[in-house]
Amino acid sequence: MLLSYGGGIAAGVLVAWVGIQVRRRIRTLDDTLLGNLVIILIPFTAYLLAESVEASGVLPSWSPDS
Repeated sequence: MLLSYGGGIAAGVLVAWVGIQVRRRIRTLDDTLLGNLVIILIPFTAYLLAESVEASGVLPSWSPDS
């Protein structure tokens, strides 16, 4: 149970940090299409990462930023 919650939250934090770094770099390119694509892919990436380590995929896929 703890691995499920903790792993899901850890996956969400990791993907959120990477997503913020990627969005900062894309913002300098001024490419709105690529920016929108990254925003759409961040929650799916967090979900798939959490599910791959058998953690809760629902916890990381929701964030106030997405």
